Amino acid sequence: QKILGENYDVVEEGMGGRSTMFDEVSPGRPYRNGLKDFPLFLEAHYPVDLVIFLLGLNDTKIQLNVSAEKIAEGMHQLIRLTKSSDKGAFESAPKILLIAPFPIVAVTDLPEVCDNTSVEKSKLLPVLYEKIASEENCYFLNASKIIRASQVDGLHLDEDQHLILANSIAKKIAEIFFK
Repeated sequence: QKILGENYDVVEEGMGGRSTMFDEVSPGRPYRNGLKDFPLFLEAHYPVDLVIFLLGLNDTKIQLNVSAEKIAEGMHQLIRLTKSSDKGAFESAPKILLIAPFPIVAVTDLPEVCDNTSVEKSKLLPVLYEKIASEENCYFLNASKIIRASQVDGLHLDEDQHLILANSIAKKIAEIFFK
């Protein structure tokens, strides 16, 4: 919001542990299934000019035991849901920016919810997401090319990486609305 300025109204609906379309098994926290929860967000914030998706790393958790392709299918379903909605300006569908997540880094203290399979799945997501963005005519940003996960836990971002990502997203938003 600070980078974009007062001409934009950024609504953040992030939730720690949210997946594209899977319910968390353990500890079973609610409101983590993006596909189930997303219609409420669209309705609550109507009209929405742009939806930005950055999901998929939580889907690599051991407990979910799904393939990178299944994770990408969850993202594809979220995009289809958005495109079929009338929650954009003038009852049209909102524009979509799909951000491919940065890969998980195999560090010594990787959170116990992830393993080396999670790391490998996360490396596949950018290619799969780019294909979806192309097929669905969505805007695309590959975070794996601009930021890296923290060496502390291999899964989250350090402060400097958050700033790099925020600046990259703001630049992409400007391109979307001022082409």
